[in-house]
Amino acid sequence: MSPNRIIVARFSPTGRTRRLMSMIAQGLAGTALPVEELDLTDRWEREEARTFGKGDLVFLGVPVYFGRVPLPMQSLAKWTGTAAAPLPGHLARECIGRGTRAKETGTPRKTR
Repeated sequence: MSPNRIIVARFSPTGRTRRLMSMIAQGLAGTALPVEELDLTDRWEREEARTFGKGDLVFLGVPVYFGRVPLPMQSLAKWTGTAAAPLPGHLARECIGRGTRAKETGTPRKTR
């Protein structure tokens, strides 16, 4: 599957997820594909029904509090997609975690 566009969506009430997802969007901006950023912290943006197709690559960033995503994220149930190929969460955390830690502290993250 070759994407036609990239969507970087985030819900960030405190700003940390926003910084992380902005770094991802900046890194992807160098590709030939259009990069669209969605700020789901805005209630009206979050509640809009969206449909993603086979050519869409969606990065979704939300904070996790005590093992749960915030209640406002339930509105994403309106989002639909066809032929989506998700990136496994543990792989995404490892890829993103290493880059963020190195950028914030100047030291690479220890691997398990």
